[in-house]
Amino acid sequence: MDNPLEMILPIAGFIAGMYLWSRVVHIVVAVLGLIPTPNNPVTDLVAMEKAYRRMVFLFATIWLAVIGTVLACMVYRDKTGFALLFGGILAVPLLTVPNFLIVVRRHKRRAQMSKSLSPD
Repeated sequence: MDNPLEMILPIAGFIAGMYLWSRVVHIVVAVLGLIPTPNNPVTDLVAMEKAYRRMVFLFATIWLAVIGTVLACMVYRDKTGFALLFGGILAVPLLTVPNFLIVVRRHKRRAQMSKSLSPD
C-alpha cells in the first residue's frame, strides 16, 4: 500500500456492502411477502406480484451489469485501492450468510423443542 489512506478502503467497502446487502435482503423479503401461503393469503395481488418480480429482476440485472463493468475496469487497471474496496463489499455476504443459516437452524431446533415439550 503506497498511500496510508488505502487502509480505510476495506472498511468503506464493508460499510457499502452492508448497505447494499440490506437493500438486497429488503427486496427479497418484499418479494417473499407477495407469495401466497396459508399464513399470508394473497389472492388479489397476482398482477402486482408479477410486475414487482419483473422490476426486481430488471434492477438486479442493471446493478450486476454496472458493478461488473466497474469491477472489470478496476481489475484491468490493476489498482490496489479498488481491489480493497470491492474486497470489503464482497466480504459482507461471506460473513452474513453463514450467520443467517446458523440462526435459522437454531430457530428451527428451538421450535421443534418447544413443540415436543408443549402439553397437547
